[in-house]
Amino acid sequence: MGQLSADSGAAPGGELTTAQIAAHDRQRELGSDGERQLIRLFGSVYPAGGLVADAGGGTGLATPLLAAAGLRVMLLDISASMLAAASWPAPRVQADLCRLPLPRCSVDGIYAAYVVQNIPDWLQALAEIARVVKPDGVALIALGNPPADEVSSRVSRRYLEALRDAGADQVGVVAESSGLRTTGDVVAAMRGLGLELAGVHEISGRQTRSIRDLIELRSRNPFLARAPEEIVNAARDRTLAWAAGQYGDLECLRRITVRRVLHEFRHGHKTCA
Repeated sequence: MGQLSADSGAAPGGELTTAQIAAHDRQRELGSDGERQLIRLFGSVYPAGGLVADAGGGTGLATPLLAAAGLRVMLLDISASMLAAASWPAPRVQADLCRLPLPRCSVDGIYAAYVVQNIPDWLQALAEIARVVKPDGVALIALGNPPADEVSSRVSRRYLEALRDAGADQVGVVAESSGLRTTGDVVAAMRGLGLELAGVHEISGRQTRSIRDLIELRSRNPFLARAPEEIVNAARDRTLAWAAGQYGDLECLRRITVRRVLHEFRHGHKTCA
C-alpha cells in the first residue's frame, strides 16, 4: 500500500474563513467527467436507496453526487462554518468523526474523503465508521494520494518544502504522529474491526488552472499546515519565484489532472452485535 502524501493535509484550528473554504473546495474539483465517474461508483457500491453519511464532508461537495446515485444523504462535519456553506438540501450534523452521533448499525454507507488522515486519533475514527455501518453496508474511504498531474505534484511538493523551510509548526498528515503512514495502516486497522478491503477505485478528473492559481490555492488551504500568516505568505512567495524560473508564464492556463483513490470496505460478517 502506498505512502500517504503530505497533500492530505493538517487539521486547522478554529473555524474557517470564506476564502479558506473556497480554496479547499476548488482543490477538490473533479470536473463533469470525474463527477459522473463518482456517481456511477456510488450507485454500484452502496445499497440501492440506502442512507449514506458523508462524514467529514465539509460543504457537501459529494452530497449532490450521492443523491444523483439515488441515495439518501446525511452531511456530517466538525466545522460549523463548512456546514453553513453547504448549499445542497441534505440534513447537516456538526459532529466529530471520533464520536459520531449515530446508533450502531444505523447507516448503509459511509463516505469519508480525505478526512481520516486529518485526525490524530484516526484509529478511533475508523472504529466509529465500523460501528455505525450496517452488516451489509459499505465504507468508502479516500486517503492521501499524490496528484496524478506532474506539474501539480511538483508545485505541491515545492510549496510544502517552502513551508518547512519557513518554519511552519506542522506540515502534512496530522495522523502520522500517531502511526498512520500508509494506506496499509488503514487496511490493517479496518481488518481488525471486522471490515475487509473489497476494492480500490480510482476516479480521474480535470481542472483548468494557472501555475499561480495552483500556488495561491495551496497557500489558502488551511489543511496543508499549521503556521502563522507571515510564514504561509513567505512560502507562497518562494514557491512563486521558483515556479517562474521553472515554467515562465505563471498566468498560462493548463489542464490539470486530479484523481481520487477510494478504498471500499465491507464487513466480513453479517451480524450486528
